[in-house]
This record gives sequence, C-alpha cells and structure tokens, in this order.
Amino acid sequence: MKFVVYCCLLLGSFLVYAQEKETIYWQTFHSPPSTIRIGDFDGLGFVDIALSKVIEKLPQYHHEMQLTTLSRALENIKQQKNTCHPSLYVTPERRKIAYFSHPSIISPANRLVMVKNQQLKLNIEAPIKLPEVLNNTSLSVAVVQGRSYGTQIDHSLLTMLESDNNRLMSISTERLETLFKLVSSSKVDLTFSYPFELNFFKKRAEVISQELIGLMVDGADQYALGSIGCAKTPFGKKVISEINAVLLDIRPTLDYYHAITTWWEEERELAQFNDFFNDVFISSFVEN
Repeated sequence: MKFVVYCCLLLGSFLVYAQEKETIYWQTFHSPPSTIRIGDFDGLGFVDIALSKVIEKLPQYHHEMQLTTLSRALENIKQQKNTCHPSLYVTPERRKIAYFSHPSIISPANRLVMVKNQQLKLNIEAPIKLPEVLNNTSLSVAVVQGRSYGTQIDHSLLTMLESDNNRLMSISTERLETLFKLVSSSKVDLTFSYPFELNFFKKRAEVISQELIGLMVDGADQYALGSIGCAKTPFGKKVISEINAVLLDIRPTLDYYHAITTWWEEERELAQFNDFFNDVFISSFVEN
C-alpha cells in the first residue's frame, strides 16, 4: 500500500512539474530552403536544423512550432506573447519589440533578382549600383512584407518608397516562389532573395516563364548574421539568456557548422566563408 501511495505521489509530482513547464511558441513559416514546413523536406531547412540543435539543449521548456507569416510573427512578438523567431536580422526597429540572441545563423547577402534577358537588355552589370537601378522609373519591385534585406538594401528601398511608392509592391507571403513567378512572368521587374532561395526555386520549379538571375549588390557585405528573437518581456529576456549559453557551447562545433550550411554546402569550400565563420560568427555577440 505504501508503495502504491509513493508511486502516486511521484506521478503527481511529475505531472505538476510537466504542467509547470513554460511554453515557447516558435514562429515558423515555409520559406525553403531556410525553413521548410511543407512537403517531403518538412523540418529539414538549415534554420530548422539549427533551431533543433538549440531546442535540444532547452528541455526545461515546452516547444510549440506555429506555422505563420513573418509579419504575423513580428506582430505576435510586438504583442508580448511568449513567442520567439528562429532567425531575424537585428534592426533598430526590431530592437524596440524583441530581445536578440548572439548570432545563430549565417547567410550570404541578398541578391537582386531579375529576368536574365532584361539584365542584358538594360546592360546591368554585377555588382550592381542599387540606387541607380531603383531610380529607373520603368522598373517595378516586389518585396516580402516585414522582411529585412540588410541595411543597404533596406535603405535603398525606403528611399524608393518615399519618392515613388507606386513602383514598390509589398506582399504578405513567405512563399518566395510567388515573387519569383511574378518576376519570371514579367508582371514585376525586380525582387530580392538569398542565392540559396533562388537556386532552390530554380531546381524545383516545374515551369519558369523566363530565366532568372541573382546579382550581387555593390557595397553589400558578403555575409550577414541572423539571431533568434524573443518578445521583449521578462520571459523573453530569460529565454534569450539561456539560448545564448547554448549558442556559446554549440556554435563552434562541426555539427552546427554543417547544420547552418545545409542546402548551400558549396559555401564550405570558400576560404572567405570559413574565415567569416571562424573570425566573425563565432566571436560575435549581441547586447540587449
């Protein structure tokens, strides 16, 4: 009888402990190959894999993966819910609503995407002078609503928006194939993406109206850093502190190196990437 009572008490204690675990609501979306939430490769994007390495080290929390959009995710963070985003650029505007981890992801700089024939017709050479291209009033641009493309591109887009917002289309979607199809069908002239996003689309698209090309932007950094962002609350601050401890432990490992370069393994062969990984990524920190 005493044994039964002991087991019941033990089970009760376990259930109370389980119920007391706080939940992190991870804001995810389908944006291959960084985050893949639909299809055969579900959960195998490089951000997905990197996040799984972090989550593995945070057993003190329940982890719920919510499928949403970037704009909705940022709104949830702004509303101070127990939400975190696995990979965000750190910007002054986002610092107002979120705490950020040390860098958790590396990505190559965004490229300007356009139809190759149009590039040849307009005699646009890479690396492109972005302000000059955007000043061409015959060209329209489509971007993902709420997405940051890096400091230089964001600044150029803001300047364009202030002077001529009729040529800039902001679309609430995480499916970059939507934007790529708009450009390839000449419904929009330009968009921006990471090279691995364009490559993934070109490899998997059944039909492309016209060949697309990604052009480097002059003056842009070769690589950019992304961080985990959590709502600017005491809960978010605590989670980020614990995530930072995890990142300091796993960032230098070969396992994490392979995780964050999944789907763009060719970058591992480049000396400049490995220099950036070793000299910048591992030693970069974010102060909140």
